[in-house]
Amino acid sequence: MCRVQKHLKIFCAHIEWSTASMFLGLGSLVVALGANNWPCWAVVVAGVAVVVLGYFAAHGAYTQKSIDRITQYERDFKSLKAERKKAATYLLKKGGKETDVDDVLGFFDSPLGNLTERGYLDEKLVYDFFFEWIRGYWSACKEYIYIKGQKDGTKWNTFATIYKAVVEIHKREPGSDKKELLTGDDLRKFLEWELGNYSGGGEGSAGETPTGAGGTPALPGKLNSYGIGTGIII
Repeated sequence: MCRVQKHLKIFCAHIEWSTASMFLGLGSLVVALGANNWPCWAVVVAGVAVVVLGYFAAHGAYTQKSIDRITQYERDFKSLKAERKKAATYLLKKGGKETDVDDVLGFFDSPLGNLTERGYLDEKLVYDFFFEWIRGYWSACKEYIYIKGQKDGTKWNTFATIYKAVVEIHKREPGSDKKELLTGDDLRKFLEWELGNYSGGGEGSAGETPTGAGGTPALPGKLNSYGIGTGIII
């Protein structure tokens, strides 16, 4: 999706009806100015002002609603304790079955991936709150996701979309590790942290914590650019 389409989708998804009515009135005023032989430059300036005001109103609503949604989804992800424990157990080859990862992958597919693709969630917020988990579970499950996708073309396809989006953000972030995937010891540490955190041992019981979005340890109370606390999800 090109940037113009993305911004248009965001605008349409977040313009409020009350705001839309106001701008409809302003648009009518612009038309009236033109009909009453006002100078062309004045009509153009008024029209541009309406468009700019509409954009900023929609963008403000988009940011606020994204913050509200992402904090709710952070709480939802915290509640997936049993599901994350089962997924990590299977991925570390300590028991369970292949489908034990489905609920966690489903969370990243919908709501996160689906709503981000539709313009209801800000990609940077998703990156700030969920990058390490998106990258970690994608790294551990990419072959399984590919196999399922061959059988069902819609299976976790928005998870794939959001993974690509947050990886691109990660590459541009100053001080980030630039890694698209976790492999080897890094992936094992991630999965052991997930398993240890939900096996009653509490934070750090696996000996490691996931790294933060910049490649440094994620610490409780860390503030992102929106002033919201992020960090270890427990």
